[in-house]
Amino acid sequence: MEYLKRMLEFSIMYEECDITHTISCNKNKLIIVRYSKDDRLFKITYLPTLSIVYFQDIYSTLDTINKTLNHYADATC
Repeated sequence: MEYLKRMLEFSIMYEECDITHTISCNKNKLIIVRYSKDDRLFKITYLPTLSIVYFQDIYSTLDTINKTLNHYADATC
């Protein structure tokens, strides 16, 4: 989890860059995580449904990523 936290902190630190993190399980893309400097929000896009959720802080974003990984780890990984 510490690695994911650093990854999100890095996205904020370099907000002038367009950094996208794709999280996969067994080569199946699960979610895409981006930081929007304009909105100051993390954006998680669930694949393949393309539904989007937004988070204001790192810890809420981490919690959602962790729950997603745990869910898919039980089902498909």
